[in-house]
This record gives sequence, structure tokens and C-alpha cells, in this order.
Amino acid sequence: MKKIILYITILLMALTKVASSQVATIQTVAGTYGSMTVNVNLTGFTGGNSIGAITMFIGYNANVAKIPNVGGITYAGIPNGINYQAVETNGNGVLALSWSNVPPQSVNGIGFKINFIYTGGSTALTFNQGCEIADGMGNVLLTTFTPGAITQPNLSTTAIIGVQAGDWINGNELPVAFSGFPTTPPNAKVGALDLNFSYDVTKLQFVGLIAPALTGAIANATAGVIHVSWANATPVDINSATNFKLKFNYLGGASAVNFTGTNVISNALGSQISVTTTNGGITQGVSSANVDIADNVQAVGGYATVPVNFTSFIPTQGALTMHIAYDNTKLNFLGTSGLVGFSGLNANASNGVITLSWANQSGASITKFNLLFSYIGGANCPLNFTGQNQIADIYGNLIPVSYTNGNVVQPAVPDVTVTLANTALIPLSSNVELPINLTGTTGKNISACDFKITYDYTKLTYTGITNAAKSGIIANLDLATHTILISWSNLSSPISADGKFLDLKFTFNGGAGNCDRPVVFTTFNALASSLADNTSTPVLANWVDGSVNTSPSAYHVSGGGAYCAGGIGVAVGLTGSQSGNIYQLKLNAVDVPGATVTGTGSAISFGFQTLAGTYTVEASNGAGSTCTTTMTGNAVVIINPLPAAIAGSNSSICTGANTLIGAVAVVGNTYSWTSLPIGFTSLNANPTVNPTVNTTYTLVETVTATGCTNSATISLTVNPIVVNTKVILQGAYLYCAPFMCTYLADNSAIPTNQPYNSTPWNYSGTEVLSSIPSNMVDWVLVELRTGTAKMTAVAMRAGILLSNGNVVDIDGGALKFPGLSVNNYYIVIYHRNHLPVMSANALPISCTSALCDFTSILSNSYIDVGLGINPLADLGDGNWGMYAGDGNADGYIDVNDLFDIYFNQVDTEGYLTGDSNLDYYVDVNDLFDAYFINVDIQTNVPF
Repeated sequence: MKKIILYITILLMALTKVASSQVATIQTVAGTYGSMTVNVNLTGFTGGNSIGAITMFIGYNANVAKIPNVGGITYAGIPNGINYQAVETNGNGVLALSWSNVPPQSVNGIGFKINFIYTGGSTALTFNQGCEIADGMGNVLLTTFTPGAITQPNLSTTAIIGVQAGDWINGNELPVAFSGFPTTPPNAKVGALDLNFSYDVTKLQFVGLIAPALTGAIANATAGVIHVSWANATPVDINSATNFKLKFNYLGGASAVNFTGTNVISNALGSQISVTTTNGGITQGVSSANVDIADNVQAVGGYATVPVNFTSFIPTQGALTMHIAYDNTKLNFLGTSGLVGFSGLNANASNGVITLSWANQSGASITKFNLLFSYIGGANCPLNFTGQNQIADIYGNLIPVSYTNGNVVQPAVPDVTVTLANTALIPLSSNVELPINLTGTTGKNISACDFKITYDYTKLTYTGITNAAKSGIIANLDLATHTILISWSNLSSPISADGKFLDLKFTFNGGAGNCDRPVVFTTFNALASSLADNTSTPVLANWVDGSVNTSPSAYHVSGGGAYCAGGIGVAVGLTGSQSGNIYQLKLNAVDVPGATVTGTGSAISFGFQTLAGTYTVEASNGAGSTCTTTMTGNAVVIINPLPAAIAGSNSSICTGANTLIGAVAVVGNTYSWTSLPIGFTSLNANPTVNPTVNTTYTLVETVTATGCTNSATISLTVNPIVVNTKVILQGAYLYCAPFMCTYLADNSAIPTNQPYNSTPWNYSGTEVLSSIPSNMVDWVLVELRTGTAKMTAVAMRAGILLSNGNVVDIDGGALKFPGLSVNNYYIVIYHRNHLPVMSANALPISCTSALCDFTSILSNSYIDVGLGINPLADLGDGNWGMYAGDGNADGYIDVNDLFDIYFNQVDTEGYLTGDSNLDYYVDVNDLFDAYFINVDIQTNVPF
């Protein structure tokens, strides 16, 4: 029989060789829009095989190419005279042609050419049934007909999204330019398109489509994707549609605008035109926004108020951070005021740098605010932006800003200053000398002075002058007005150096608590104090009043602000101090215990304060003094609460199961999750997780408005899925019912390592027992399948079969399948010399799987109805067991088990596959108890 088949094969090969010597082939070419030609090649038709007649039916897709009524054929090897007709219906085209000639025509090349009008797309060119080529005698020549095709041409068609800078004011019309699309014939033009563009909704707001050439085009945007669709029976030349534009409102920042998803452009006949796309987008827009610190601000009355102006901000501001450096030897920073357009500006100063911060998710249009300083002195005090200064919109996009520096200048004052000094605490009934000092006198040639000074005569008694710097000074007291009149003139010896002019002597006669007894320059008979030079020209002077028992000077309370609960608090201090004065910190007008600081002549600090409230400072000019001064301003300390940071409760899940962690998000808070082992991150408040190993998840929750953070952890224990099953081995049940015998364990025959690592199981598991349980019958192999076929098996696990039928893991618990996910599985149980059994259905397997009992209900087992064999053996007492006797584990109990296994092991003992009744011996009992009662039975489990 094999020889006959060989002969037939050789004959067919010979016939094939003869038939292939004449070939008709339709050319395969790339389409050319408009007129194009496809060759039909006829090769091998020479000599006795010359062509006398042709009949052909060539099929094609008339939606891709059409054959003109006139000029459809161009002649080549076949001379004129081909009759043809093209029939095109519902897109199906058939070219029917015939030709005959006497004498026959020898052809070995191009026979003829078919002319098409190509409109786009691809079509096969096929020889349909009925094609024949005959010789001059009318005999049909054996011919191989090879089809061809018209393929989609490689066009340089492109669609390019433009790139331009964002414009907050005028909006953005982003062009999409098309080029290289066919224009002839007319129906090759674009007749429909379906395009998708992605963009960042936090940076851009889609307004609409501008495409005058695409009448009726529809554009809509959802979740950051713009969908543009258009179709028209009248196709257009899309190459001219350069005014195809996507219109956006610019929100700030940079956003790519990309082609996304499926994009289709087709001609009028529905043929898709391939196109190369290039993405574009909106880059960061330029801005004329400016923050300007006022220039040349003069200090007035010892203070300077410096405006900071915001101009040309188009996007609404959502946050700012600024750093402004100043000379803290000339200025003391007091705080801010005059906020226009916003509220909640935080301001702190340290080491000559003011740090300003503000944020508001709702945004604001900031116009200005003021920086407040106390003026220490100096000709010029520059205020310069330093470090990193950033202003962002409500989406977090940085706004381009230019920053202009400013300065505080020395106030315009007279060249000469006349000062009545201040004195601190003096004892009651004591004498005090109050100096009159002159400064700025160099080069002024002051030759005359006229001072009018009043004082609190109820507390002070004027007793005269002393320590005069010049002779000839006249000092009188007008008792009616209690005005001290001091005059001096000397043209020959003018005042030429700064210093004390004289001391006024007083006796302090006031009681306790009488502080700040003023001694002031005043008018007398409507005349003010004056100075003149040696030409009798008045010298402009600055007149500074003084006092006796002077209260401490006022400095500004600094610091304060908000901090997060549990933090170190915020610093509170004073911008300056007087040496020796005592400064008491108060909270809500109550002394803070232990919070007193002695003045140093410079700024002082009360350290970090952790209690919320309003802090003020009161100064006294000595221990026990009742002359006190409340410092200007206050420092408010706010304690911002920490977020709850709810991670959830520690729990257990099954391998492959999903679970939610965390809690519902709080509006205004942000969330960040990490894991250990590493690998999981999420910004969701309550993400879904499906760990494969025991994992600890850490949540960091942040209140955006305050920056306060809190953290929490949750631990998930991942438990493997388990199989909970019960089965009886027929052989081990015969002598020990209602339990299975444990003879193998009794004889220490069972190996501690699983025995299924050989053919046919080839299971490489490493299950091992430290000792064999006394109630162990044998090892079994449990397999999980997703379907009934063997090829759907996904996992195996060796288990311990106990005498009561339970299958357990090596630790005595349910049989575990690490790494396998919760799912529905078929359960298959194998034994070394019993036929395997499989569950009737795919059962839900998890880490708490229900019992699959193969022992008492036959319908729990899979039945192959075509076999007509019960899947389990009837044990006679209402129980069912796996058939014994399959010594070679091939799924059949047959002569192979008898000859290959039993006869080779008979009369031996041990852990042997021929021991079907598992009594430790291979003997005649195995033959009668298993093989003879089960011969010709095969498993119902698909192998």
C-alpha cells in the first residue's frame, strides 16, 4: 500500500511540473491615482503550445479601480482583437474577455495590459472560474493561473499639528496642516475623516474647530480628547485646507497636542488613505507680568511703607513664593499691610531676607501689598528679589514674571539736629541732668542759639543749667508758662563740633507710676527755637524732644504664623530692644511664665511658641519699674490640624484578590502611597490593591492649604488559595473500610519526598515531610485546570492523603497553591496506580474553598458520556473510590499494566506501583483485588 501511495505522489509531481510550464500571471503593482496599467503576462506559450484562443474572467474591487468603457485593453504579445466587457455591480467587478486567432500566436512575456482608473485602496486581481487557454487545434493547454493585485500606494501624505506659544489674551488657534493627499481623479479626494487629538485639560480649554473647507464637520471634546468627524458626498482637496485649526483658551503651562487613538482619512469611495502624523502642541506662553517694589521710598516718622505692585497678570494667580533681601542694619521688617485683591499672605524675615508665601485654590487677582519697616538709618536701603521667586496659576503652572527691585532712602532732614535727651528710671526726689545735644554742626558756623523748652512742672522742678559748652549762655525760667528760655550768641567763636551744648537740671518730685515726663521744644510768644550762623542766616534744624523717666521705646513684635500640630511651633521676637530693659511675652494679654528677655540693644527672640493665640510684648525699664510700654503689633500663632491619614485596618486577602485601602478623599488634601516591598505607588485616597506577597502600605496625606502631613500604614497578609478535597483509593479501602489502610506508613515505605517527579507526571515540586504521619495512606498529586482539557492545567501540588480521605498539605492544613489567583478551577487528583478523577465543574477556589467530596456523590466527578464508564468505582457501601490497577499511570487499566508492571514486580515488597491495594506487597491479591475487576476501564479525565 505504501508503494502505491509513493507512485501516485511521484505521478502528481510530474503532472504538476508539466502544468506549470505554461503560466498566466496578473502583475501586482502599487496603485497610481487616475489612469494606470496592469500587465497580464503569458509565459511558456511557444512552439506547439502557441495560443489559438483565450477565455478569461478577471475579478477586482470596483470601489478601488474601474475599467473604462473605451480603451480598457492595451495590446502587447496578443494582437488586436480581444473582445472584453467589464461588469461592475455593488463594488464587485469582473472583466470578461475572449480572443482567438489562426494561426496560433507564440507568446512568452506580456500578453496584454488592462487599463484601470485607480481611486485608492487595495484590491486582489483574480482569475475566476472558467479561465482557459487553448492551442491552434482547440486543445486546452495546461496552464497555471497566478493572481495579482493593486496595492495601496506609498504616498507622502502627512498631517502635522503645529507648535506655538500659549497666549492668555487672544486664545490659541493651533493649525493642523495636511499635504500629499491625492486630488485626481476627483473621487480620490478626501471624502471623510475621523480624527482624535489628546491635550492637557489643565493647560488648555477646547473651544472649537475652524475648518471652512470641511462643511458640516463636527468637533467635540471629552476628558482631554477632541474627536473631529466629517463626511460629504462631494470630496475636497484637503491639501488646500491649511486653515484647519483647533481653537483653545490658554490656561497656562505647556501641553502636547497629539494624534491619539484611531485616525481614519478616506476618499469619496470609502478607501482609507494612509497618512503619517506628526504631533505638536502649545508651549509655555510669554507674559508681561511684573512685580515691582517701589523705588526711593522715604522713611517718614521712623517708618517706611513700601508698595509692591503686580501688573499685567492675565491668568489668575493661585500661589506665590518670593524672597526679598534688605539691609537689616538699616531697616527692621515689621510685616505686611494693604493687601489688594487677596488675603492670607504669610511673611517672615530671617537674616535680612523676607520670605513671602501665599496659596489659594480658588485663585485671586493680586494687585498690591505693602512691606512695613521701622527705619534705623542709612542713606540707601535696597530691597532686592533674591533666591527663587515663583508665581503660579490655579493649575500650578508657573507664570513668567519679571521682578523689579526697589529701595528705601534716608528721609529729607535738616543738616543740624538739636536733641533733648531721654532719661531712664531715676529714684524719687533725685536730681537729674538732661542734656541738649547738637549734631551736624560741622561747617555751619553756628553763632547763635535761641531755645524755648517746656516741661511737666507738676513732676519736675527746674533748677538751672550746668556743663555748658560755651560761655555767655543765658538761661531764664518764665514762671507763668514754665518755659525755660536759653539764648547764646558769639560771632567770633561759633560752634564747630558736635556734642553736648549744656545740661538742664531737674529735681524729680513725682510719685510712682509717673512716667514719660516730657521735656519739649515749644513756642514762646509764638516764637520757636532757632539757630543762626555767623551771617545771621537761620540754620535749618531738626528738633527732637525728650523726657524724664522715659518709658521703653516701642519695637515691633515679629514672627508668628501657622505650624502643623505636633511641630516645634513658630518663633516670636522683637525687631529691636534697649539694653537693660525687661521684655515680657504675653499670650492673649496674660504673661507667659518664664518668657522674659533682657534687652541687648538689638533684636531679641522669645523662642518657638507652641500655644495658639495672639502674642504681645510689654517692656519695662527696670526691675520693679511701673513705666512700661506695649510693643507695636502682635504675632498670631495658629495650629493647623494634621490630616486624619486613614490607611485602614490590617487584614488578610487571598492571592489574586483585590481590596480597597484608605478612605474617601478629603477635598483639598493630597495622598501618596508607597509599599514595602517596593513597587506600588498611588495618588488616590483609597486605591485598589492586589498584592501577591505580604505587603505593608504607607499613606502620606497632606493638607494642600497648610502643608501639614500625617502618615499611616496598613499591612495586608496574602494567603494562598487552597484546595479542600476528599477522595478514596479503591485499593487501600478494600480491607479497612470505612477508612483506608495505612499499610505503607506502617511499613515505613512512603518516601518523605513527593514521588511525582517522573513520567508521566513530571512534577518538579519540592514537597517534603520531616516524618510520615501514622494516618497517611500515600502521596497524591492535585492539579488545577481552567478548562477540562489537559492543556488548560495551570498548577500542580503534591498532597498527603489521610485514611479518612482528606487531602492535606505537608503542614497538615488545607492544600495550598501559592502564587495562584482566586478563580474557578477544575480539580484533578492523580495517584501512582489508580485512575485519576476530575471535578464535574470548575469550582470556586480561594483561601477558604468549600469541600470538593469525591467519596459520596458520584455527580461531583467529571463524566465523559462517550465512554459509558463511571468515573469512580462503586465501593458497595454508598461510597466511591478511584479505580485501582493503573500501574503505568497511562489512564487505562489493560494488559500493559499486567505485563509491564505487575509481572515485573510480583513477589516483591515496598513502595511499588504494582501494589494496587497498597498493602506493601505485590502479590496475587493485587491481581484479583484490582486488575481483574477493573480491566479495560479507562479514566474519564481528558489526558
